[in-house]
Amino acid sequence: MRKIFLISFVIFLISLFLISCENTSNPTNPKNESNDLLYLRFGNVWVYSDSLFENGKITTSEISYKLTKINSVMIGTKEYKYFTLSILDNQKNQIGRMFLSNELDGLYNYGSKDEPPNNSFRNILYKYPVDVNSSWKTTRHYFNDVIYNFINDTITIKCVSVKEPYYILKDTINCIKYQYNMKDEVRVEEYWKPGNGLIAYIKYQKDYVVHKRVLKDKYLIKD
Repeated sequence: MRKIFLISFVIFLISLFLISCENTSNPTNPKNESNDLLYLRFGNVWVYSDSLFENGKITTSEISYKLTKINSVMIGTKEYKYFTLSILDNQKNQIGRMFLSNELDGLYNYGSKDEPPNNSFRNILYKYPVDVNSSWKTTRHYFNDVIYNFINDTITIKCVSVKEPYYILKDTINCIKYQYNMKDEVRVEEYWKPGNGLIAYIKYQKDYVVHKRVLKDKYLIKD
């Protein structure tokens, strides 16, 4: 009887250990990921450390990306399903939105000249799979909830590397590195891990870092 009790107790301890390992937060853990560039599932959340560099000072806060809605839209004669990616500040106030879908050739975004959900534009934002040194002209549609209006930036994105190492939380991740230029001598570098999403966003102005956003946690819904 005592032997059975001891065996049961050991099994119980092993179960607790496995459960604790499963719940340990690791933003680069491949579990629950997909083969798409961004893992689009309703309820998924990515949490970022968001730092602004200005006049020798660094201001850091927390920004979250959360998939909050699934909608569909008719563009031409075809219906498309897309997800709403809400950008939340550290008080969980919605400050912006992007409207996204995965296709076989990459991540698409949707936009409009007026308020959502009246999206009437659709174009590829990030090509995936992608070859090194390939580039494409696109429009980045971002709805700013502070001014309640779409910001539509036309940019040329270039894939700099498909295996760019990025160091995060004592781990080195091989990322796809996308790069594009904007007005006022601004250059943006983005590091993406397929199946996970955006790992880091770095904005430069005249070769000085002015804004950095780095993944610190994620909560993905199981299929």
